[in-house]
Amino acid sequence: FTEVGGFDTGYWNGNEDVDLCLKAGEKGWQTVYRPESVIYHFESQSGPERWTAVQENVRRFNTIWQGRAQPDMTRPPSGKTLQATKTNRIRTYTPPRTRRPATATSAADAVSIIVLTWNALEYTRRCAESLLRHTDPRHEILFVDNGSRADTIAYLQELEREHARVRVILNGENLGFAGGNNVGLAAARGRHVCLLNSDTVVTAGWLDPMVRALDDDPRVGLVGPMTNSITGPQKLDSVPYDEKTLDGLEDFAAQLAERLDGQVVPTLWVVGFCVLIRGTLLEQIGGLDTSFGQGNFEDTDYCLRAFIAGQNSVIVPGSFVHHFGSRSFAAGRVDYHALMAEKKAIF
Repeated sequence: FTEVGGFDTGYWNGNEDVDLCLKAGEKGWQTVYRPESVIYHFESQSGPERWTAVQENVRRFNTIWQGRAQPDMTRPPSGKTLQATKTNRIRTYTPPRTRRPATATSAADAVSIIVLTWNALEYTRRCAESLLRHTDPRHEILFVDNGSRADTIAYLQELEREHARVRVILNGENLGFAGGNNVGLAAARGRHVCLLNSDTVVTAGWLDPMVRALDDDPRVGLVGPMTNSITGPQKLDSVPYDEKTLDGLEDFAAQLAERLDGQVVPTLWVVGFCVLIRGTLLEQIGGLDTSFGQGNFEDTDYCLRAFIAGQNSVIVPGSFVHHFGSRSFAAGRVDYHALMAEKKAIF
């Protein structure tokens, strides 16, 4: 405050706060807000005099800062549409994840595994069967459906009837990757949460080493496994099993787990096809950013938000999850490459 000269007394009850922030920015100070801190403001209760110098304040502000400060948004003279500038500093606020209900009966060390579904029943079925076979019963499995056809919904409801640890939420429409998963995050009861794509197949012991990576280091907020099909350091160059029939998958995953047991590799981000998220991190930074719409880049965005909040991402090389890749997009006839380009621009 002292360094920038305090408030400019040339303003009369207006614009001096924005002016102060811009002066601080020029000196290298950053202005942030914390949405979890709430103050109610009964504006302009001192009387109508506040509004007597509005135009003078605006003129002074424009004289000082026009062409000098980089705006977040601009409004073209010919229209009413706001256009984002290159800084892209304005973003939609993502509300914090709903806290675990006081009446929840899940074990304190349980993980909520959220599987977002959108058609592609063949792959959803294989994912569900692998989860039931290779996941400890104390963990809950939460299927969140984004408006699938009747056959997928019927299958999910059958799973819920037959397995006590399975819950199903039907969104009724496609809320996108972030929006659909956020519904699951709000309903999750576990200490930690794992987002898992429906076109995956998990293997024996896949989850435990990922949980240990969180428990062993409080600075770790996100954990990912190795896989056969993804972009980035989690992808193995080649795998010795049949990637269509999955013959040999179980033996390969078991050998990998034995050989790489206990290893943890730091990384800047992990891919959202399978990511274990610390529960307290969700409370701290909220869910996924829904501005990415149907999908892509919201996982990288989340890892960077976590990093800013002091929580790191790691890969557990001894945990392996098979990934068929983009099966829901294929079933919905989505142009994946066009979608990538669109979301990259937002990112």
